[in-house]
Amino acid sequence: NEALNEYFSTLHEPVLLMMTDIALLNADAVRKMLSTDADIAIVPGRGGGTNSIFIKDPQKFRADFYGASFLDHLAVAESFGKSVEVIDSFRLSTDIDEEEDLTEVLIHGGAESRSKKYLEELGYSLSIEKGRVGVHRRSHK
Repeated sequence: NEALNEYFSTLHEPVLLMMTDIALLNADAVRKMLSTDADIAIVPGRGGGTNSIFIKDPQKFRADFYGASFLDHLAVAESFGKSVEVIDSFRLSTDIDEEEDLTEVLIHGGAESRSKKYLEELGYSLSIEKGRVGVHRRSHK
């Protein structure tokens, strides 16, 4: 957070931050964020985090990427008097923090998804048990 905030203080242009584990990211989702009329566009992650944030004036914002960062970022924006658009995006809100998250990549990744192809190369596939979809990994011999 300190390094980000120091960097923000030097910027005179908008900044877009995206977490590196957003495996379903695509250009349309990014365009949706960048086209906001608000001062800040934010995408919550599951569990209270912030998966993506677009800040038009980063000198008047402070990052806080620990704990319930989504709520923290909303509070920071309010303290600076900034308007916020919360972007409802399945592709941007789906991260891969847990093994169960891989299910979404295998289902929604599409034929050209490098993330999906990589998971399949590692031996991951969909598994349906008791009506629930999950992931299974082939054991290596």
